[in-house]
Amino acid sequence: MNVSKDSRGKYTTTLLTEEAVKVVDHHNASEPLFLYLSHLATHSANPYSPLQAPDELVQKFSHIEDKNRRIFAGIYITRLPNK
Repeated sequence: MNVSKDSRGKYTTTLLTEEAVKVVDHHNASEPLFLYLSHLATHSANPYSPLQAPDELVQKFSHIEDKNRRIFAGIYITRLPNK
């Protein structure tokens, strides 16, 4: 994977998922492949915005009243990029 300055502001979990999908899609199916990608890496981003998740994922939890709990729930959603 190469560092891309165009990726600034994009959710890291989504970027890693997209890259893993590219590896699988371009893999020669007649050869073995082991790919391990762990998404369960809850983290704190920075002091001014410690919990971060894409807005469209956080909105799926609009029924959760507490803002931080809603964002935290959005962190745990795993989704594949649209093809």
